[in-house]
Amino acid sequence: MVRKAALQHFGEFATKLDMKVLVADFVPIVRDTSLDDLDAMRVFAPDACAYIAKVLSADEFQNSIVPVLEALQEDCSWRVRKELAIKLPVLISRMDDKSVPERFALPVFVKLLTDREAEVRLAAANRLGAVCSELKFLTSLADNIEPYLGALSNDAEKNVRVAFAKNLVPMCNFFPKEAAAKLLVPVLQSLSQDEFYGVRRHVIMDLHALTDVGPNGVLAILVPQLLELTKDPKWRVRLAVIEKTAMLAQVLGQRMFERKLQNLIVQSLSDHVAAIREKACEQAAKVVSLFGARWAAERFFPGCFAIYDTNTNYIHRMTCLMLISSVSSEMKDSKDPTLETTFLPIVQQAFTDEVANVRLLAAQSMHKLMPHIKRATLSEKVLPALRTLMSDADKDVVFFALLCQEACAKSGAA
Repeated sequence: MVRKAALQHFGEFATKLDMKVLVADFVPIVRDTSLDDLDAMRVFAPDACAYIAKVLSADEFQNSIVPVLEALQEDCSWRVRKELAIKLPVLISRMDDKSVPERFALPVFVKLLTDREAEVRLAAANRLGAVCSELKFLTSLADNIEPYLGALSNDAEKNVRVAFAKNLVPMCNFFPKEAAAKLLVPVLQSLSQDEFYGVRRHVIMDLHALTDVGPNGVLAILVPQLLELTKDPKWRVRLAVIEKTAMLAQVLGQRMFERKLQNLIVQSLSDHVAAIREKACEQAAKVVSLFGARWAAERFFPGCFAIYDTNTNYIHRMTCLMLISSVSSEMKDSKDPTLETTFLPIVQQAFTDEVANVRLLAAQSMHKLMPHIKRATLSEKVLPALRTLMSDADKDVVFFALLCQEACAKSGAA
């Protein structure tokens, strides 16, 4: 217990010492710790090596620390091997001799990725991106990592697959583009069909980083798999796909968006999960900002507003009003009259809705829409409707109607 308490602070303490004392007295302690009979002692050796590596010269590190690390990779305790996997990125960053990582660190890392214990594989998979960042100067990096990707994507332990999915795209950022595209496509296609929703979700999280990967664009190749994920029974997976639609629209262009992704947003506006409906409105606003209000009025909004019906669930009408608010806020500097002609009739209709929540959201939407409405229209059409709302039975509706009236007054509408 005394040795354990000392070793917990050993590394940080050792870095404060004079170099001669460190090499003569403390490096041998690290070696002895790595050979201790108790794995509860040996588990501190990787951490001590990581601290000492920050202050040792390259020669001392090569002669004193690398042999210790080589022994630790074969340790019979999985806890020691796990700790080595955790500290490996820091250790590699201290290997000034560029031949050492290729001869030692890379073989050690791929061995940890295929360790018999799931906890060790998990720790190694969680550091894929960090290790590849430190080894990016190696021309053989992609070739050495590739043989193990298939095993990781099919690992029996779901947490390992999740960690791999989280680190896959960051890892490939350090590969040549053509090699990254070759590696990514089959692995991402496999992970997108994983039985565990956490894996499927993390496949989508870093898609923005794929915009420059591959000679022909990996994203365009993966669109069919992404569209399949929009039907996923787990709402968090569907939400993750929706969060990327505006980015995909920017990368793929208007024509591809209309063919592949437009229906995705339209259908998401009717999703039974509120978070997805809200995210769909947010992403739709970004798409309209990207391609323009005139295009949206002709090709996009008709599908979006088709769900506005007083004979169906009022949630659909509220979603349409949320979309109007999102687009109005996203394009607050736009003077395109298309927004007025498209949105104003819907908001005015909602002013007289029988559901108070719809009337409330209509007043809020009008407040955000006002910068896009001409002064004459505010005086002739909007103010009379607001005066009716100001006598509404719902106090919240009255409050936002008054806010709209004040905004009209500031704009000069009479």
